[in-house]
Amino acid sequence: YLGREQLAEFAIAMKLSLFGIGARLRSEGRGPKILEVLPGGPAARSGLLNPGDRIVAVAQGSAEPVDVVDLPLARAVALIRGPKGSVVKLTIVPVNAGDDSVRKVITLVRDEIQLEAQRATSRIVDMPNGQGATLRLGVITLPSFYADLSVGSSESKSRTRATTDVVQLLEKLKTEKVQGVVLDLRLNGGGSLTESINLTGLFIE
Repeated sequence: YLGREQLAEFAIAMKLSLFGIGARLRSEGRGPKILEVLPGGPAARSGLLNPGDRIVAVAQGSAEPVDVVDLPLARAVALIRGPKGSVVKLTIVPVNAGDDSVRKVITLVRDEIQLEAQRATSRIVDMPNGQGATLRLGVITLPSFYADLSVGSSESKSRTRATTDVVQLLEKLKTEKVQGVVLDLRLNGGGSLTESINLTGLFIE
């Protein structure tokens, strides 16, 4: 069983995208702190948010701001996220502010954020084979068996699929003349059963 918040996070992890401002947050006790501004997101495009800034209040459009200093991080994140094209106003304490009384309100329009760092990746490792030669190996790291599992979507038609990405990586490794491939699943927490079956079919009939 997944609660509402757990289900929302699982869906984001499976389709590798979310609607928000494009920033990674951490709980700091005095309001969520910006850890990273994701490239290409509304926060990065605006140039108004920086790592180290703290969010102390969140307002939806023209509504009254909600204080988030003492809220659990998951609740604060839920307020910051929202439908694509909607407006969110953040009251922040800038990282270079002398004290908490220095505050600034910034307005951002939410957009779709692609979580590219969670996609399958590949690299090439040249290993000594113990006989004076080198063994050229491809290593594919797959964080999860991801696919868009949202209501109304079809896994077979989803643009976000682990199998599709791994096929492309395998083709790339073939052009690099690798002598073998290692599929690294050490940090893979699972995901779509359909994707795990289809991906296994790339290696085993």
